[in-house]
Amino acid sequence: MPAQENTPDGGPYATAPSADSAASALQDVDTARTRAALRARLTPAWFGPTAAAVLILPRAGDIWGDGKGAAALLSLLLSLAGLVAVCVLVRAGRRGSGVMVTEPWGARVMRNRVPVIALVAAFGLALLACWQLGADEPTTRVVVSFVAAIGVWAARLWRNATIKQQLRDLA
Repeated sequence: MPAQENTPDGGPYATAPSADSAASALQDVDTARTRAALRARLTPAWFGPTAAAVLILPRAGDIWGDGKGAAALLSLLLSLAGLVAVCVLVRAGRRGSGVMVTEPWGARVMRNRVPVIALVAAFGLALLACWQLGADEPTTRVVVSFVAAIGVWAARLWRNATIKQQLRDLA
């Protein structure tokens, strides 16, 4: 006669889920949650070129207007409007992915500290190079904006590559 187990339906041959299968199911749920959080942190591919355009185009308006009067105000307004538009589009893209992950500011700062330090260093080197070469103020603004735009784009590409590698490691 087979040994009977304590099962919810009370049948003589029914088997209860083992602790190993329950632990495996919990591990699968945790892995799926980690994958979803990583996918939510991916930056859309269009973000880099858009951020570059938002940083560079208003500075071109500065050169056109010699950085004075209405052209300076227009370039400032274009910069602000462009950055707001990019932020709105990124948020909409993340909502479309179905996963919204909010992190505290401290975690974001710690995660982004290396790219931010590299970007600030590149910004400073571009300013120093323009000063040493005797570039005028509007030209310096365009060069520094271009360096910042390429830096932001490169940082996002690096971050996406790192996240994709983490996703491959989970598979």
